[in-house]
Amino acid sequence: MREDVDPRNLVRRQPLAVLGSVASMATAAVVGIVAKRRAKEQERIQLDVLAERVGGRLGKLKGDARKRFRKELQKELAEVEKTGPREAVWAAVVAALTALATDVAQRLGKRVLGDEPTDTYEATGRTVPRG
Repeated sequence: MREDVDPRNLVRRQPLAVLGSVASMATAAVVGIVAKRRAKEQERIQLDVLAERVGGRLGKLKGDARKRFRKELQKELAEVEKTGPREAVWAAVVAALTALATDVAQRLGKRVLGDEPTDTYEATGRTVPRG
């Protein structure tokens, strides 16, 4: 049992499955980072537009004052708009895609490498009774 769980043996016996798992995890991480970065940029633009629409002169604020204003406005908006269901759906989709990619990689690895159990003891040449 321990030999099956040992990462070195797993990489040696099923490299495609391991590669698929690592690739799916990396893809999920990249998608998460990109989504967060886009959300932050979109939020910043939205706050600037909102401030301009209300009549604030955000362009005249410099450095820290602008950052403090954005933070306060962001806190106020966060209290009003609680985002929950959208993030939960996004996380579920990413988890499902990761599971699917891992399963496909494992099945492909088994087919390519022929990682099926044998019916004979390799050392003795005797047949193993199944059942």
